[in-house]
Amino acid sequence: MERLSGLDASFLYIESPTQPLHVCSILELDTSTVPGGYTFDRLRDELALRIAAIPEFRAKLADSQLNLDYPVWVDDDAFDLDRHLLRIGLPSPGGRRELAEVCGHIASTPLDRGRPLWEMWVIEGVVDTDLGSNLGITRPLTIRCRCAANRCGRAGAAAKWFAAHDRLTTLRD
Repeated sequence: MERLSGLDASFLYIESPTQPLHVCSILELDTSTVPGGYTFDRLRDELALRIAAIPEFRAKLADSQLNLDYPVWVDDDAFDLDRHLLRIGLPSPGGRRELAEVCGHIASTPLDRGRPLWEMWVIEGVVDTDLGSNLGITRPLTIRCRCAANRCGRAGAAAKWFAAHDRLTTLRD
């Protein structure tokens, strides 16, 4: 168990339903470069392998006994990737305005505190790029992932992420 710092806990305490404090990023992906083509199921399978190698993405917060201390990170025994990887089609005509509206709606929705504090929305039908992705993650989790990367070195963190690719390649061969 790893306890949140006072600063990280403060971000959780000042968050409200109308003022979520998670960090979001938008990625635009060109699916024409994906070997074998893009499918949501393949993306999900690839992500599942990588998430398995990074325990920080499978951890949720638990309050301390009687709430006398800051929350701690605990493994989510009921982790289900399908509750974190979500899919949506972009309304026509699928331009930047529609993408901004969808991402604004996603970003305004608080993350469920009973699960690991991240979501990835795959947004299909984006004009000129085919696919968009909106990743929402809480500040305490970004700090925890950065600390984990520093503990094993940036190269070690990248190795954890890409080691799953080697396992996948072996399974396909």
